Amino acid sequence: MFLTPIAVLGLFFGLRIALWSYVVGFGAAMFGAIIYFARASAWASQLLPDAHKYTQLLVICICVLGVGFVAAFLGASRVASKEKG
Repeated sequence: MFLTPIAVLGLFFGLRIALWSYVVGFGAAMFGAIIYFARASAWASQLLPDAHKYTQLLVICICVLGVGFVAAFLGASRVASKEKG
């Protein structure tokens, strides 16, 4: 999931993504995985909605994608186009 924002901004919009954006996206994905697997614990249940586990997973996925897109957008720069000739 952490590569989705990088793929969208990098491949489709031709932006170069900074390395720190990869790290932030990966960290968000790992934190989301930890929260999902620890959803029964007291600290994780305070962060997640009181809903079905798949609803909680959807919330986690949306948050991971949101953090990833913000990090990739902030760390993006336009790739210089090479002119022929």
